[in-house]
Amino acid sequence: MCGRFAVIQSQDDLADLFEIERVAEDVPPPSYNIAPTERVPVVLESAKEGSEGRRLEGARWGLVPSFAKDISVGVRAFNARVETIATNGMFKTAYVKRRAIVPAAGYYEWQKLADGKQPYFLHPADGSPLAFAGLYEWWKNPADGQWLLSTTIITRPATGELEEIHDRMPLFLAPELWGDWLDPRSKPSEELVQHALDAGSRIGDGFELRPVGSAVGPTRNKIDDPSLLEPV
Repeated sequence: MCGRFAVIQSQDDLADLFEIERVAEDVPPPSYNIAPTERVPVVLESAKEGSEGRRLEGARWGLVPSFAKDISVGVRAFNARVETIATNGMFKTAYVKRRAIVPAAGYYEWQKLADGKQPYFLHPADGSPLAFAGLYEWWKNPADGQWLLSTTIITRPATGELEEIHDRMPLFLAPELWGDWLDPRSKPSEELVQHALDAGSRIGDGFELRPVGSAVGPTRNKIDDPSLLEPV
């Protein structure tokens, strides 16, 4: 599960990193504490003539498929299991046609203890940015005709030391896989997914597991500043 994460890179840094050709006006600013239903930056690629190339967009975190009757469907669809995305009716169409990258600096996870839970900020020890494998959808609001872009983060079984914190983790994409993952003209192969899993495990092996304070947890009066990343 990945229910809270941070994106601390600027739009310019993300555009350079992912070789973005167009940046939308609604891309949210950096955040140290992103929760489901909030807006996140996503990297997309279009196959439509005249709009080819990678784009950086702002999307609601929690996938709302085109067939949904209302936006509430996305509240619980902020994660998609890699084991079932090809068959789950909520995600299977997006998996074939609308794959995304969700940039991140790291994510938060809570380790269960005898006397409660300890939050951790999990991130590459060398400070390198992350690329979460994701999906996206466009949904038209029947009430006002407005279009909504939404996204979900794909998760997988945790490996290495990360498994000590939680049994799930995001699917991390290595840079050499970004192009194939984003390509809307081809369905992802089993080889691509396996390569992503293998490379993602290696990325996770280079993580720092940093215990942080409990201020990251509450969504009411949510705190969003660098102090959340300070170790305890």
